[in-house]
Parts: sequence; C-alpha cells; structure tokens
Amino acid sequence: MVNNRLYINGQPAEYDPLDRATIDEIAQPERAMHDYAAETLGNEKHPVMSTPAIPAMRTFGPIKVPAASIS
Repeated sequence: MVNNRLYINGQPAEYDPLDRATIDEIAQPERAMHDYAAETLGNEKHPVMSTPAIPAMRTFGPIKVPAASIS
C-alpha cells in the first residue's frame, strides 16, 4: 500500500469513481467524511472506502500472501 493505493506484484490497482447508487447503499450517515471508489483487481471490481480525516497507515508493506490464500 503506497499513499492509499494498493499494489500487487508491483502493479497498482485501478480506481474509478463509484456510482451513486452503490455509495447510497453502503454509505454511513456521515458519508461526507469518506471517499469512495471502485477498485479493480484483475477482473474483479469492488467498492472501497477511505476516511482521510482519520489517522491511519496509508503506506506499508510489502506483505506476502500465501498462494493457498488466494481464490
């Protein structure tokens, strides 16, 4: 993870704007605090949320995931 961007095998994940319907479905009442995006990993796209106002580790790794853990 580098500056809130996930990297897998040195390649950055792709991020696109998340559609309003999905944000409305998953958002908490305080959604103005959060940033939402659609993250693409391989052929899979899923929603992600970050909360810039809350201190967190935004850069860390690398982390090795055992091959048996990957579906």
